[in-house]
Amino acid sequence: MRILILGDVPPGLIGGAQVQSLHLARRWAAAGHPVLIVGPANRPASDGHVSIVRLPVVRRLKILRAGSYLISATWFLWRRRYEYDLIYCRFLKEHALAASLARRLLRLKQPLVSCPANTGNQGDIYYVKHAPLPWLWRWAFSRGVSCINAMSARLAREVATLALAPIPVSRIPNGVVVPRQAPDLRRQDRPPRILCVGRFVAYKGHDVLLRAIRLLLDAGHAFELRLVGYGPLHLMLEADISRLGLSDVVSILGQRLPEQILDEIQQADLFVLPSLCEGMPGALLEALAHGLPAIATQVSGSVDILDDEIGWLVPVGDAEALASAIAAALDAGPDRLREMGSNARYKVAREYDMDVVAARYLTLFKELTDSSNAATEVNLREPVGRI
Repeated sequence: MRILILGDVPPGLIGGAQVQSLHLARRWAAAGHPVLIVGPANRPASDGHVSIVRLPVVRRLKILRAGSYLISATWFLWRRRYEYDLIYCRFLKEHALAASLARRLLRLKQPLVSCPANTGNQGDIYYVKHAPLPWLWRWAFSRGVSCINAMSARLAREVATLALAPIPVSRIPNGVVVPRQAPDLRRQDRPPRILCVGRFVAYKGHDVLLRAIRLLLDAGHAFELRLVGYGPLHLMLEADISRLGLSDVVSILGQRLPEQILDEIQQADLFVLPSLCEGMPGALLEALAHGLPAIATQVSGSVDILDDEIGWLVPVGDAEALASAIAAALDAGPDRLREMGSNARYKVAREYDMDVVAARYLTLFKELTDSSNAATEVNLREPVGRI
């Protein structure tokens, strides 16, 4: 089976969707399925049986960028139509729209699987409902998408609101690379270290976390917080840290390479994700995979992953509840945190390991391609009508 991924995997991968695409592509290729990744931010390359192609688009103005992407992607799908057997999109936006229109207007037979990202007003479902000509999006998807993969229960509920039936909805989560052995670099000669990894944007909830940290300090708890990320709110976070008097315990590390983030995870005692919304947070999965217990808000993905044996869930946007959960984790002590971290590694290895997730996708892809081929054979056997 030859798989075409519509998505970006730029150098220095940071975003969760890009990381997922590349990891899945490598595993599909290792299983004997050549993969072609096509996107406007890509740098042309070949990685074994994974080929990466840049899609030319106009980068000025959002409307020109979107329009040129639709044209360029549709033309690519038609021109290279004999080089792939299935199309996989990491988003339910322009990627899926272009592929859906190509399948319907150009009569492409290859199945199309789309995986929407995020939820709420940051999610793809919200985007489709509020995009120009929403009826066109629904029409294209209902006739062009073969299957929608909802990574979480919340995403599945949001997909249902689009009323795209009878399109099937699969439930394959994000995956993570689980190390065979997670080195423990945590030290006892310093205060407990809390780690938060995420872009510095409003929906990641850093402001809520900083208010919780102030409450913890006022209650007499000793710890340090390290923030890894980048984004437009960097300067605002620095100002909030200064205003709240947190400079002695909170450090902003800025953007880090994946191996540097891994080093931070291995040296931390607790992971915190205060997001206001998510799809299925890769940062949370990575922390758990390396034996780090976690506290997260009750958002999509996190509620599917966390339980009492590996972490804590708190209401969204509630600084007091977040502070209470962090206090409970600190009071639990290092032995209990290590035990929870071990439970986390076991659960993630069982349910979210990248190899397991990639194999589940391949099973789905085979079902779709077999069904498509069978339908094509039936159509070919149909008698030609008389003129």
